[in-house]
Amino acid sequence: MDLNEFEHLSEATCPYCAKVLDLHAEVLQKGHGPKPGDVTICFGCVGICMFDENLQLRLPTDEEFNEVYQAVAPLQKLLHEFKGREVVP
Repeated sequence: MDLNEFEHLSEATCPYCAKVLDLHAEVLQKGHGPKPGDVTICFGCVGICMFDENLQLRLPTDEEFNEVYQAVAPLQKLLHEFKGREVVP
């Protein structure tokens, strides 16, 4: 992935750390952009977030978290190591 693969989106605020995010990179599906219910990881705190119906970030429900954690944990761990910060669930 290079910087040319990042796309701008409407600003969204991380519900964990309040970082304003305005870029996204599609890791699994290219060319679709975020949609409600999609998972993302905050680059500020490495927290797992979900896009709501307005493409704003929200906390995952316990059920959503349990459903997606195994899939995103490796990427979360890589970002954690890259940033040298504590992982936020």
